[in-house]
Amino acid sequence: EQVEAHRRHAEDDDDDGVTGDDLAAVLSLGEPRAVNEAYDRWERTLIERALAPLSGRKVLDLGCGTGRVTGFLAARGARVVAMDNAPGMLARCRAHCASMRATGPPASAGVGTAGAPGDDHPPLSLVQGEAPRFALRTGSMDAAVYVGLLEHLPGEIRVRALGELARVVRPQGRIALVANNAGSELLHRPGDNPHRKGMQFDNGYFCELVGTDEVISTLAGLGWTARVVGANPFYSLLRFRRHAEPPLSLDAAALQRAYETAVELDLATGGTAEPDRRWADHFFIVAERA
Repeated sequence: EQVEAHRRHAEDDDDDGVTGDDLAAVLSLGEPRAVNEAYDRWERTLIERALAPLSGRKVLDLGCGTGRVTGFLAARGARVVAMDNAPGMLARCRAHCASMRATGPPASAGVGTAGAPGDDHPPLSLVQGEAPRFALRTGSMDAAVYVGLLEHLPGEIRVRALGELARVVRPQGRIALVANNAGSELLHRPGDNPHRKGMQFDNGYFCELVGTDEVISTLAGLGWTARVVGANPFYSLLRFRRHAEPPLSLDAAALQRAYETAVELDLATGGTAEPDRRWADHFFIVAERA
């Protein structure tokens, strides 16, 4: 229900599931496309670094949404189980992946159960399921991706979801996650997200900062070692400066160049420097079984 409520606006945005702005639907509504494209590039690049080689590997994309990460993984040859609790999101994921068939491996048109992935596991299985309960066999995945969802799940459900990820990924596998920077000076500024209150609203929306310490300690309790390998302080500073007073005014071309530069700088940082801890919006985490 949490994921369904959080993403209902995206389903309403585009009934056919193809022509809408999928990046805006699952990243930042109201921002220029260059902003979301920059964040998407940062995240996907770090996912590929963490999980490479992707070809032939069985990867779970938890909270797949519109399929922006699912399609990326499939295009690189991964056999993806895309899981989401919202039927509308799965429909959009299916449509998105179908549109990428020319540049990636063929995607299954149906929704699979993916109960026991094996050598006959299809290139893409779409699974409707809740974050705390996976209909997947223990150790059946080579890797898992868990981005954009942690902050929208209450604490107990977050812990259960991480436990399920630790269960379904094989001992030699990896989990790639994105967590908030709970110590960020920017995210704590008034007005950044007035709905990030750690409480469930009447419409089902829930959001709170979920820091790396919580994620790393939870995974440690499950027998996994997690470490921060990336952060996005330059993206975050540019995002905040654009909305400060007086606002930073850039035309579309200059804005795109600025965000492309910010992503290049973010991809060069390991996420452990003092500026990263002060200003990054997000940390990228990789976990392996201890």
